[in-house]
Amino acid sequence: KLFKTMTQLRKVKIEEDFLTLENELQFYLSFYRYIVQFQQMGYDFCMPELGDSIEIEDGYDFALAGKKMSNSNKVVANSFRLCGQERIVVVTGANGGGKTTYARMVGEILFFSMLGLLAPAKSVTLPYFDSIRTHFSVEESEKIGRGKLLEELQRLKLLFEGEKEKQFVILNELFTTAATKDALEMGKHTMDLMIKMDMWGIYVTHIQGLAEETEHIVSMVAELAKDHKTRLYRILRRLPEEEEYED
Repeated sequence: KLFKTMTQLRKVKIEEDFLTLENELQFYLSFYRYIVQFQQMGYDFCMPELGDSIEIEDGYDFALAGKKMSNSNKVVANSFRLCGQERIVVVTGANGGGKTTYARMVGEILFFSMLGLLAPAKSVTLPYFDSIRTHFSVEESEKIGRGKLLEELQRLKLLFEGEKEKQFVILNELFTTAATKDALEMGKHTMDLMIKMDMWGIYVTHIQGLAEETEHIVSMVAELAKDHKTRLYRILRRLPEEEEYED
């Protein structure tokens, strides 16, 4: 009897929308099952709210937290804020201080919000973004010197092309092969273009000169302990200081 019923069901045309719904349900249910493990370890999740500014309280890098699930060390949480005319957060500080992790955290939270998922943070408010665009160093690239710089400029060109929808841009350590003066000028030009196109974003850099605050640009710094060596992995909203670059 069951076999006959299954044979009849096979003849029924299944609407494509139902198949899509099945896949989406599997995705969302799998995600919620997965985050239960994080919640048991004390990690926060929240449903993002729509607003005119970006305000992330106690967010963390979800991917990094996943790698640390086997031990008791929790990932350090940080906050992020852009409001009013502010459009770009420039993050400076010592190498290994958590700058790239911070940028990745912001990108993950925005991406999860766009998917309608709970975000890895205590609370999140943000506008609606049509897209997230990123520029991270391509580690496998064998190009160096002018070749590497040309590669970066070509990728940047693609990043700024296309429709002018509401975008959030993540830039990580641009122009590292260029002289500091040239990298400073190119970095300023890049941010001027972002502001002109009304893009929102975060710019991780080792160049302190790019962290000069304006009505559109906010400075944040990867904090060091009083010995100027120990990394605390906290990203604070203030201007950088020279000693924070000591290794």
